[in-house]
Amino acid sequence: MNKKTKLKKWAEYSLEVQLESMEKQKLVELFSSLMKQNADLRRQVLEWIKTNERCSGKIKISQRTLDDELLFEYWNKASVIISEANEYGGYHYHEGNEVFDWLSDISKLIEKGNFSDEVKREFMDEVFIEYDHGNSGFDDDLMDLLFKICKDKKDWHYLIELLERKPSEWRISIIIQILKDHLHDENGYLQLRLKTLKTGSDYWDLVNFYHKKNKLKEALENAEKGIKHGEGRLTELLEFLFSHYAAIKDTLNLERIVKAALKKKSDEKSLLDKLFEYYKKEKNYEMAKGALIESQKYVRYDSYFHEYKRLNKFLNESDFKEIETSWLEKVKKESTHDYIEICLYKNLKSEALQALLKSVKIRNRFLEDNLDGFAEKLKSDYPKEIIDYYWKIALDFILQKKRNSYSSAVCYLKNVKSIYLNILKDPPTWKNRISTLRTEFKICRAFIELSQGL
Repeated sequence: MNKKTKLKKWAEYSLEVQLESMEKQKLVELFSSLMKQNADLRRQVLEWIKTNERCSGKIKISQRTLDDELLFEYWNKASVIISEANEYGGYHYHEGNEVFDWLSDISKLIEKGNFSDEVKREFMDEVFIEYDHGNSGFDDDLMDLLFKICKDKKDWHYLIELLERKPSEWRISIIIQILKDHLHDENGYLQLRLKTLKTGSDYWDLVNFYHKKNKLKEALENAEKGIKHGEGRLTELLEFLFSHYAAIKDTLNLERIVKAALKKKSDEKSLLDKLFEYYKKEKNYEMAKGALIESQKYVRYDSYFHEYKRLNKFLNESDFKEIETSWLEKVKKESTHDYIEICLYKNLKSEALQALLKSVKIRNRFLEDNLDGFAEKLKSDYPKEIIDYYWKIALDFILQKKRNSYSSAVCYLKNVKSIYLNILKDPPTWKNRISTLRTEFKICRAFIELSQGL
């Protein structure tokens, strides 16, 4: 043991002995003085006591008082940053992480802690001061915190009281949630819910409430009102009504619900697909065909291959041939990716190749779907054409004259090399082309460096 280590051990032992010999009042004075100098020390001492109190009979601090103290220690740390965020309208990334850490500590404390009603009210008041400002970016997190600290009816009613001080549509929606899910006050919920039916989600909340209470008549009535008057998302309402009428095989109402979806421009594809499946199950070919073909008007650009297989599988040969040509022309215009996929599925490789080569001229490779997987599938049949495809893309990347674009170019040139060496068995042509290319862009040092070994 060297001299420095001996001195350190002696100093630690000496301090420990000194602390053990101090009277209780002196220790209190010592810690009080230190806590004034170090803002974090008070919290650290409280955390130490909380961790060690169960294993030491000498510590006589009540659990309730200790949790109350820690709650505000954590909140004071978070609220300083939240208050500044409210003032300036946002926060820096590292400040946000610090707030989330403190809020996480509060949540863990609330989960297992025990707080007096007085302290809970005081805490909720302080949190709501920052929530009321509504400019910090932490509003949802603060409301989550308020929900977590509410443990009984008194707490929930107090939170409602706070929300009612500055009423808004959003705050009323929170109150409705509390009345329904936490206070289980059906009369209070219905009274407020029936006054605030604006969006499809509002109506669905009411419909779902009645449905769970086995009040089907009320659920259906409000679902019908919702698809007529509700704003925004109507998905759940439409699906609820469709499922009900499908179960009782009420075809007229099924058609009416689908027409309502088309009129509202909401979930058209989904409802038409459901109508198709319904008629298919009922073995009504003509009606099913009509719903399936109508649904094609609402196909997403990345779903055409799936839809092609559905049409091909369900429609009889003459009906499929009647629509196939015009349908494929539409796909060709709207989704190169799906068009090539369909061509390969039909073994129309030449048509797939032409679409792929055309795509190089017109598509933005950073926005369009990646078509390189098709090139890989076609290279054995059309090696020279796929070389041209890869080469044009590589050249485009080189001309951007950025290091990351050079890296992308090299990846495509490796594909070209592989075709020359492994399929065409023509190493000389490859060596000549890459040498010419490197000479042409010899001033692009990053490209020359990255293309070494090609």
